[in-house]
Amino acid sequence: LVPCSMGKVWQGLAVLLITTGAVAVGVAAAIQPKPVLPLKAAGVTYGPDGRLINIPLGASGGYLPGTNVLAAAAAGSERLIAEDRAWLAAGTVPGAGTPYAAMVGRALLDLRALTYEHGVPIAANRPSWRYVWPRDAAFAVAAMSATGHHDDAETILRFLWRAAPSDGLWHARYHPDGSGDPPDDREPQLDGSGWVPWALWLWKVSHPDQRHAELVTRELGSMAIRSADALMVRLGKDGLPHASPDYWERRESRLTLGTAALASVGLRAAAQLASVLEVDGTAWQHAAATLDNALKTEFGPAGYPRTLPSGGDGRAQRALGHVGRVVGRRGRGERRERRLPGLCRTWVLPGE
Repeated sequence: LVPCSMGKVWQGLAVLLITTGAVAVGVAAAIQPKPVLPLKAAGVTYGPDGRLINIPLGASGGYLPGTNVLAAAAAGSERLIAEDRAWLAAGTVPGAGTPYAAMVGRALLDLRALTYEHGVPIAANRPSWRYVWPRDAAFAVAAMSATGHHDDAETILRFLWRAAPSDGLWHARYHPDGSGDPPDDREPQLDGSGWVPWALWLWKVSHPDQRHAELVTRELGSMAIRSADALMVRLGKDGLPHASPDYWERRESRLTLGTAALASVGLRAAAQLASVLEVDGTAWQHAAATLDNALKTEFGPAGYPRTLPSGGDGRAQRALGHVGRVVGRRGRGERRERRLPGLCRTWVLPGE
C-alpha cells in the first residue's frame, strides 16, 4: 500500500468490497450458464427470539433507517434498533454524497444480519445456505476491515483459524457454529487457500492498532502458512496450479482463472506477512512470480477466459482485477481506468 489519504482508500475499497461480501453467492450464480434460482425472500430481519427470519416476498413496509428492524416491528425492538445504529456509527459508511451511499449502508447491515447469530457470515438464511464459505468469509473480513469494524473481522478470522485444515486445503463450506465435519463430501476448493491469506493480510495492514494486529496475525498465522504451502506445492511444471473447483463449485477437469488468480493472491499475501509470522517467505514470493508469468503467457493471449482455450466468461475474476485497477496507481503501460469519486489511487493487492 502506498501512503496517501488512507480514509479515502478504505472508503473506496469498501464500496467495492461490502457489496461483494453481501452478495458474493448471488454474483456467482448470476453469471453461471443456467437459470438463476428464483428469489425466496425479500431480505432478513430479527425474530422475537433474536434469530434471523426471512422477510416474505411482497411484504409491505421496509426497514427502519440504519437498522435491520422492520418499521412494522419497531415497538418492542428498541434494543435491536439501538444496537444496529450504534454498530453502524462505530465504523464508516462509504459513499456519502454519491449514488452508492444507500446501497453500501444496506449491504453493511446485510452483513451484520448474516453474522448476527454466530459472528460469521452465513450465505443466506435458508437451510441449504446456512453455512460459511471461506471465500464469503474472506470478503466479509475485507468489507469489515475497510469500514473500521476490525473486531467483527477478527471474529471471522478466528473462526477460519479454528476450522483451518492441517494440509491447507479448504473445504467448500463449514457449519457456522464450528461443530462437526464439513456438511458434505465436496472436494476441497483450492481458491480458499488464496482467499484466507489475503483476508488476514488485508485485516492486518488496515488495522488502526498495528501492535494488536501483529500479535493476532502471529497467533492465527498458521492458517496462512499452510494455505500458501498448499498452493506452492500444487504448481505444475508450467507454473500453474492443478485444476480445482472454484466459486462455481463443480468438478473441473481444466484449470479455471478463478483458481489460478487466487493462488497468486494468496501466495503474495503470505509473502507480505512472512516477516510478521517470522518465517522465510522467499519461496512463496518466487512461486507467485512464476505463477503470474504463467498466467500472462497462458491466459493473457486469450483475453483471460475462465478456462483455456476460450472457456467462457471470466468477468467475476476480472472484477477482482478491477478493484486493483480502479483504485490502483497506474503502472507503466497500464491503460487509464475510470476513477471512482473521492478516491486516491493505491493497490489493494499484496506485494504491489
